[in-house]
Amino acid sequence: MHPLTLPKLEGVQVAQGPRLTVRPTLSMRTVQLDARTQLKLPLPTSTLGRRNRRSIKPATLADGAAAELLLRRLADPDILLADEQTYAHAGDEYLGWMLRRLPEGRIIPVAALSVPEVRAELGDVEGLVTRYLRTLLRWNVRLFVRYGVALEAHQQNLALVLTGRDQLKLLVKDNDGLLASPARLAAAGIEPPAFADERMLTDDPHALADVFVTITLHLAAASIAFGALPAERAAALVRSCLEAALDEHGDDPMARLLRARTLEAARLTGKSMITAGTLVAKERSGARDINKFYGTSGPNYLRVPCLTGNLLVGLPAHCRAGSGP
Repeated sequence: MHPLTLPKLEGVQVAQGPRLTVRPTLSMRTVQLDARTQLKLPLPTSTLGRRNRRSIKPATLADGAAAELLLRRLADPDILLADEQTYAHAGDEYLGWMLRRLPEGRIIPVAALSVPEVRAELGDVEGLVTRYLRTLLRWNVRLFVRYGVALEAHQQNLALVLTGRDQLKLLVKDNDGLLASPARLAAAGIEPPAFADERMLTDDPHALADVFVTITLHLAAASIAFGALPAERAAALVRSCLEAALDEHGDDPMARLLRARTLEAARLTGKSMITAGTLVAKERSGARDINKFYGTSGPNYLRVPCLTGNLLVGLPAHCRAGSGP
């Protein structure tokens, strides 16, 4: 138990015994026991609004473990998943924990790529970001198109694993926020997990696209590229990697939908987290989940303005020819 949680618990006796010395991590509820072992603990605090408590509801532990097993079936050789199968709870959102085991290799949180000192140490930043984007988008597009799965894998839940010279894998953790289509999974011969949280299941392709755009595109891809590279180059790189990932699936209806919602859209979906995080009742706002409430939008930063005479990788053919906006 985290010591900050003790005052929240009435009538709970703390046994006298060994205590662990741990280190904090980027994730508020997670502490590090050693280089390969982390412990996720509930905290009596709120983020993203007063009602968004950092506790751990017991059902999410089993849901996260089931989601991990699903993703292990769908992963490719460039994807690693943290082992989050060990957990326990006492039926209370403040009495539970989850043990996370990490793979071998040098682990670099994706969020660290926004730190200039980290980028300087890694050397070829554009090359590294390019390999990261290719791996990230290829797998997430494949999950979306073939299986109807969209991950809530933002920078906090992603890391690069360097296992050797020029060998890069993508590490994914904390899977209890993914969204999956039972119909798409069943069509692929995969039994949909029996998640306790029904919000993790939907057959609405646009709901899946909302998660892809706001998490995979905005947070995991674009924010990293724009933080590490000049804006025009970043937009062109994200676009070209996304185009390549979609091209692998040809004219598949789900690929056409995702292309329309990303590369071809005039505006991109955003989250309405401030509205969802207020004290306004969900019945009034319509928000079921603060992390999955949409309604705002913004200009599509992937539609880079054409510059006559300049060849920008990833621009549409008419733009490469300098014939239009």
